[in-house]
Amino acid sequence: MGCQSEVEIGANLTFSVCTHDPDTGVLTDADTVPSYRVYEDETGTAIANGSMAKLDDANTTGFYSEQLACTAANGYEDDKSYTIYIEAPRWTATQAAFATGSGSRTTSGLRAPGH
Repeated sequence: MGCQSEVEIGANLTFSVCTHDPDTGVLTDADTVPSYRVYEDETGTAIANGSMAKLDDANTTGFYSEQLACTAANGYEDDKSYTIYIEAPRWTATQAAFATGSGSRTTSGLRAPGH
Protein backbone atom coordinates (compact mmCIF):
# COMPACT_ATOMS: atom_id res chain seq x y z
CA MET A 1 0.00 0.00 0.00
CA GLY A 2 1.23 3.47 -0.75
CA CYS A 3 0.23 6.87 0.58
CA GLN A 4 1.81 10.22 1.21
CA SER A 5 3.77 10.42 4.44
CA GLU A 6 1.83 13.30 5.94
CA VAL A 7 -1.27 15.38 5.26
CA GLU A 8 -2.51 18.54 6.93
CA ILE A 9 -5.97 18.62 8.46
CA GLY A 10 -8.18 20.12 5.74
CA ALA A 11 -6.15 18.60 2.87
CA ASN A 12 -6.65 15.38 0.88
CA LEU A 13 -4.91 12.05 1.43
CA THR A 14 -4.42 9.79 -1.60
CA PHE A 15 -3.64 6.11 -1.03
CA SER A 16 -3.24 3.17 -3.41
CA VAL A 17 -2.92 -0.60 -3.38
CA CYS A 18 -1.90 -3.26 -5.91
CA THR A 19 -3.66 -6.62 -5.72
CA HIS A 20 -2.06 -9.92 -6.63
CA ASP A 21 -2.80 -13.61 -6.86
CA PRO A 22 -2.31 -14.95 -3.31
CA ASP A 23 -0.77 -18.19 -4.66
CA THR A 24 1.66 -16.85 -7.29
CA GLY A 25 2.21 -13.21 -6.34
CA VAL A 26 1.39 -12.11 -9.91
CA LEU A 27 -0.46 -8.78 -10.16
CA THR A 28 -4.14 -9.55 -10.73
CA ASP A 29 -7.36 -7.55 -10.66
CA ALA A 30 -9.50 -8.19 -7.57
CA ASP A 31 -12.90 -9.83 -8.07
CA THR A 32 -14.50 -6.54 -6.99
CA VAL A 33 -12.97 -3.15 -6.27
CA PRO A 34 -11.28 -3.11 -2.86
CA SER A 35 -13.13 -1.61 0.07
CA TYR A 36 -11.50 0.50 2.78
CA ARG A 37 -12.23 1.52 6.36
CA VAL A 38 -10.53 4.29 8.38
CA TYR A 39 -10.24 3.91 12.16
CA GLU A 40 -9.29 6.55 14.72
CA ASP A 41 -7.01 5.37 17.53
CA GLU A 42 -8.30 1.94 18.55
CA THR A 43 -11.98 2.77 18.14
CA GLY A 44 -13.86 -0.24 16.78
CA THR A 45 -16.13 1.85 14.55
CA ALA A 46 -14.78 3.24 11.27
CA ILE A 47 -14.97 7.03 10.79
CA ALA A 48 -14.89 6.59 6.99
CA ASN A 49 -15.40 3.73 4.55
CA GLY A 50 -16.01 3.16 0.88
CA SER A 51 -14.75 1.55 -2.31
CA MET A 52 -11.53 2.32 -4.12
CA ALA A 53 -11.35 3.16 -7.84
CA LYS A 54 -9.52 1.18 -10.54
CA LEU A 55 -6.70 3.40 -11.76
CA ASP A 56 -5.54 3.43 -15.42
CA ASP A 57 -7.29 0.12 -16.19
CA ALA A 58 -6.05 0.04 -19.80
CA ASN A 59 -2.39 0.09 -18.74
CA THR A 60 -2.26 -1.50 -15.28
CA THR A 61 -3.36 -4.68 -13.54
CA GLY A 62 -4.73 -4.69 -10.00
CA PHE A 63 -4.01 -1.00 -9.34
CA TYR A 64 -6.56 0.88 -7.19
CA SER A 65 -6.55 4.26 -5.47
CA GLU A 66 -8.75 6.51 -3.36
CA GLN A 67 -8.62 10.07 -2.08
CA LEU A 68 -10.01 11.17 1.29
CA ALA A 69 -10.72 14.72 2.45
CA CYS A 70 -9.06 14.79 5.88
CA THR A 71 -11.18 17.56 7.34
CA ALA A 72 -12.60 18.19 10.79
CA ALA A 73 -16.09 17.98 9.25
CA ASN A 74 -15.25 14.39 8.17
CA GLY A 75 -14.13 13.46 11.70
CA TYR A 76 -10.34 13.92 11.54
CA GLU A 77 -8.74 15.51 14.60
CA ASP A 78 -5.35 16.74 15.80
CA ASP A 79 -3.32 14.46 18.07
CA LYS A 80 -5.09 11.27 16.97
CA SER A 81 -3.83 8.08 15.29
CA TYR A 82 -5.52 6.68 12.18
CA THR A 83 -5.42 3.28 10.49
CA ILE A 84 -6.62 2.52 6.95
CA TYR A 85 -7.72 -1.09 6.41
CA ILE A 86 -8.18 -2.28 2.80
CA GLU A 87 -9.84 -5.52 1.78
CA ALA A 88 -9.75 -6.95 -1.76
CA PRO A 89 -11.56 -10.22 -2.55
CA ARG A 90 -9.77 -12.46 -5.05
CA TRP A 91 -11.36 -15.85 -5.76
CA THR A 92 -11.97 -17.31 -2.31
CA ALA A 93 -9.13 -15.49 -0.55
CA THR A 94 -9.26 -11.97 0.84
CA GLN A 95 -6.18 -9.79 0.77
CA ALA A 96 -5.76 -6.98 3.27
CA ALA A 97 -3.41 -4.02 3.62
CA PHE A 98 -3.19 -1.24 6.17
CA ALA A 99 -1.42 1.99 7.01
CA THR A 100 -1.09 3.67 10.37
CA GLY A 101 0.03 7.07 11.54
CA SER A 102 -0.21 9.66 14.27
CA GLY A 103 -1.75 13.07 14.04
CA SER A 104 -0.21 16.28 15.28
CA ARG A 105 -1.51 19.77 15.76
CA THR A 106 -1.09 20.53 12.06
CA THR A 107 -1.36 17.12 10.40
CA SER A 108 -3.55 14.08 10.40
CA GLY A 109 -0.51 11.83 10.05
CA LEU A 110 -1.75 8.74 8.23
CA ARG A 111 1.74 7.49 7.55
CA ALA A 112 2.28 4.22 5.70
CA PRO A 113 4.70 1.81 7.37
CA GLY A 114 8.23 2.45 6.11
CA HIS A 115 7.45 5.88 4.69
